[in-house]
Amino acid sequence: MKKISIVSGFGAFLLLAVLSPAQTATATPTSAGTVLGVLEGTLNFCIKVTPQSASKYKALGQLLINGQSAKAIALVRNSDAYEKSFAQITKQLGALSTTQALAACNTH
Repeated sequence: MKKISIVSGFGAFLLLAVLSPAQTATATPTSAGTVLGVLEGTLNFCIKVTPQSASKYKALGQLLINGQSAKAIALVRNSDAYEKSFAQITKQLGALSTTQALAACNTH
């Protein structure tokens, strides 16, 4: 779980940096959409691959958006960058063999 914690911590740091209060309410930072799309796409994939760990992945997902307003998160999730990165990572991970997918999602 250490690698996942480090990755999610770094992802949360990046997301918080681009969603900081300094951003205007109407701005949709491309980097925030890309980061959140990749991270949420990965977490959703791993929930499907290892459903017994779903609660852990959902908790990581909540950590990523913790402290952000629902409006800010919705703005990012509705961005083209989010949708493209989410779709791309889902496609890439979906191409993995079952063994590779389990290894990727169960990295400790």
